[in-house]
Amino acid sequence: MMGVIEPAEAPQLSRGRDGRRRRLEQLYEAHASAVFSYARRRASWEDADEELVVDGFLMPAVADRHVHIELSDPAAVLRHGVTAVRDLAWPPERIFPLADASEMPSYHGPLIRAAGAMLTGHGGYPTKAEWAPAGTGRELTGPDDAVAAVADLAGRGATAIKVSLNAEAGPTPTDPELMAICDEAHRLELPVTAHAQGAGQVERALGAGFDELAHAPWTRLSDEVIETAAARLRIVSRGRPIKHRLRPDTPLQQKCDEENVKA
Repeated sequence: MMGVIEPAEAPQLSRGRDGRRRRLEQLYEAHASAVFSYARRRASWEDADEELVVDGFLMPAVADRHVHIELSDPAAVLRHGVTAVRDLAWPPERIFPLADASEMPSYHGPLIRAAGAMLTGHGGYPTKAEWAPAGTGRELTGPDDAVAAVADLAGRGATAIKVSLNAEAGPTPTDPELMAICDEAHRLELPVTAHAQGAGQVERALGAGFDELAHAPWTRLSDEVIETAAARLRIVSRGRPIKHRLRPDTPLQQKCDEENVKA
């Protein structure tokens, strides 16, 4: 699943690990026909000594902040100008080594940041989702376990904490667990992003102190909730969740999605 893409700014992408800026520059240099680097000084048009005519258009490199990268071909992602991605739910034993590998010049794909497993309730989404390998969801057993889960993911290199608030697909974490997740993640300076689906789930995210919605809600929200969410939450992606790629949205779901974003 690929989400909405945004311009990539080198200082943001190079934060947290040594060598990331050089890795970005290598990506840009190796694929100069598709992207150019914000990390280097941009010359003015007057300074140019060569005009390059291409069959298409040039645009800045982009970062996709909501992917499940192993559902795509990383090399194809990079060839199309996406030089950095954030994976928002995949088994930790698979995604974190892949993120480490993406630091190396020999890796044929975008630079990867990852959340690891999505935190969820017992039997909750995505533990039974057909797209998700075993381990994509981590079922919580209480607030203390929620704190331990966040600490474990942070220790493995997570750059965000993803939480399932998909009440339409199964149990979700309890309110005390949500509070514990946000408190520990914020203590560790990690953002918390929600897969919010079902009545009242965006409100729960707001109440617990979440930072992001992984996608635009397609349950119609009240004007008050929309105003509060607009002031306090970032919507990472307008893209449809994976299950809706397998089963198209109904006209009502499409309308709710559009109305929430426009509002």
